[in-house]
Amino acid sequence: MSPSQTLKQRYAPKVNGGGGKSDQQEECTNKISPPKEKKKYAGILRLLDGIGGTVDFSFFRAPTWVNLSLPPGTTSEWEVNQGTPDWKALITGYSTVYSPNLIWLIITALIYVMAPYNIQEFQQQQQSSEFYIDWFLRRALLNSTVMLLYYGFWHTALYGLHWASRPFAQGRVYRWSKTFHNMWYCLLGCWQWTAWEMIMVYLYATGRIGYQADHEILASWKDIANFWACIILVPFFREVHFFFAHRFIHLRCLYKYIHALHHRNTDIEPFSGLCMSPSEHLYYFSSIAPSVYWHASPFQFLWNGIHLLLSPGAAHSGVSTLRTFCSVRMISLMF
Repeated sequence: MSPSQTLKQRYAPKVNGGGGKSDQQEECTNKISPPKEKKKYAGILRLLDGIGGTVDFSFFRAPTWVNLSLPPGTTSEWEVNQGTPDWKALITGYSTVYSPNLIWLIITALIYVMAPYNIQEFQQQQQSSEFYIDWFLRRALLNSTVMLLYYGFWHTALYGLHWASRPFAQGRVYRWSKTFHNMWYCLLGCWQWTAWEMIMVYLYATGRIGYQADHEILASWKDIANFWACIILVPFFREVHFFFAHRFIHLRCLYKYIHALHHRNTDIEPFSGLCMSPSEHLYYFSSIAPSVYWHASPFQFLWNGIHLLLSPGAAHSGVSTLRTFCSVRMISLMF
């Protein structure tokens, strides 16, 4: 039995609890059309199509491998992910440019330029408790604003303006109470990330951890390669780390007290992505650990953190016609 057949049998509804086929399952079985062909563009349009994870220059169209004749969420990803990870696409940066990673990378660059880590300021003010409180509050406001704007855009576009169809949960009932519940735990995640930022900048400023200064990035080919490796490896490492961390917190003894809160959302929406208990946020943000050991730019640390902060909102969209995964997805097939 092929994986796609297994998925169809798993998700298709049954009649009266028996094994008979419902009308929906019968239609899916007898009316399966191949995935739609991708539009062919020429010249510069061919190069630009797909940038940032778009499909036909839209964030709200289904990837070409999605079989639209099947119920949402039941198209097998087995075939499309054969041969992953694609090392050539990873090393050349193709998987970063032609995936949502590019959007998160641009946001990271904007934050790094407009609100940089002022390490010298930390060196001058490291004895002042008022300085730390003020820095934390200002940074927490920045991180919360970025998160709320990004998640809020997807939430409004999908559930207010209905720019994408095919929700996973049919006949959903929108509840503000659930949305505010999820937003609260997202904010807790933002504030914990801000605490890790403050600790890391303090370690940079006091010389406890070395780092690649901005003027050193282009100093030599070795420095350029080091900076490039940090950019392209963050999404890859994130997938590996998430696979094992997620498996770990699904152990029964940990699931009940740590991960169960996240699974209250049986009908997911963008704000449910970062909706976790503070203890689970500890596991989640431990993905920043390589910054402690790798002599890298603070940009790499920020890039890892912004990826952690924003990518769950896309991955928990709640609709199947939205391409919100990373191109280095399904790394779990390796293990």
